[in-house]
Amino acid sequence: GLNGRLAGNDILNTITLGAFAGMLMVIIAYRVIILNSPMLHLFNCIPFFVAIVVLVLSLSRGAMLATAVVMYMIFFSKSNVKSTYRNLAILLLMGIGLFVVFNSDLGMATSRIAIDIGDEDSDGEARVVLWVLAIQKIINYPIFGSSVTTSIGYVHNIYLESIMAAGLFASLLLFYPIWSVRSKMNKLSKIKSPVSLSVYLFIFHATACIFSGTIYNSEYFWITLAIALNSLQERNASYLTREGV
Repeated sequence: GLNGRLAGNDILNTITLGAFAGMLMVIIAYRVIILNSPMLHLFNCIPFFVAIVVLVLSLSRGAMLATAVVMYMIFFSKSNVKSTYRNLAILLLMGIGLFVVFNSDLGMATSRIAIDIGDEDSDGEARVVLWVLAIQKIINYPIFGSSVTTSIGYVHNIYLESIMAAGLFASLLLFYPIWSVRSKMNKLSKIKSPVSLSVYLFIFHATACIFSGTIYNSEYFWITLAIALNSLQERNASYLTREGV
């Protein structure tokens, strides 16, 4: 029902449904804000409406956080023009309205989205326990790492998992490309050059991986990372060529 969490199956689980919905919202927001496509266009408003419904009912924390982060970046990017604030208002009104209509059981939603870090009577939710175990392993084996899983399961955080598995130094193979994306984005931001959609999709998956994903099964994370780096490199090279540098 509309007061419960959206159900998934063995092939397409709830977290994946939420991620696909968030990706669709990011793509449409990019079309509307960056490419100046009309929000009320049939192929913008209807898919966006459906995506919000799915994202809200999935109650996927990683997808919700990632969507919020990327939406903020797109809405307030320096390449925007004043006319896009009307589109922003439309997007926000649709989001607020659908949240109220399709997620009326706010108590359930709050308990699902909140992170239970535990108290004197409980250790907290399983995911927090996994994070704590991962941090303990990192402290015990900081240089070369130890394993990709804790004693009770996967960490469900690609960054903790990489440090735990490979150690602080080897995990730079993951963190350096991510830092490169940020660095190249800053360079383009200074010259007020918009970045490609692939960059925003990578940021989406990089944020979602805080709550889910592993080193070896986060395909969208790795694919969008490679495409984003290539896109940013080409745009920076194009600018340098144009400036005669």
